[in-house]
Amino acid sequence: MLYTASYFEPRHWHGDLIAISASVPKEVKVKASLPFLFPSSNLLAAWEAKRLDEIEYTERYRIQIKRSGTR
Repeated sequence: MLYTASYFEPRHWHGDLIAISASVPKEVKVKASLPFLFPSSNLLAAWEAKRLDEIEYTERYRIQIKRSGTR
C-alpha cells in the first residue's frame, strides 16, 4: 500500500518514508528518495507563482511522470 503525506503532517505518516521531492526538511529522516518523482523546477515555479491551480498542477505532474517512464 502506498500512502502520501506532507512532511509537515507526521500524524499521517505510515511505514517507511520515501522522498518524492528534491528537498526534505532536515528533521525528517527518509529511508530513500525517488528522483524520477520530483516535480520539475518549472512546474514548481508555476505553482509557487500561482499560475496553476491544484487541478492543473496535478495534470502537469502526471504528464511529467508518464514522460519520465518512457526515457
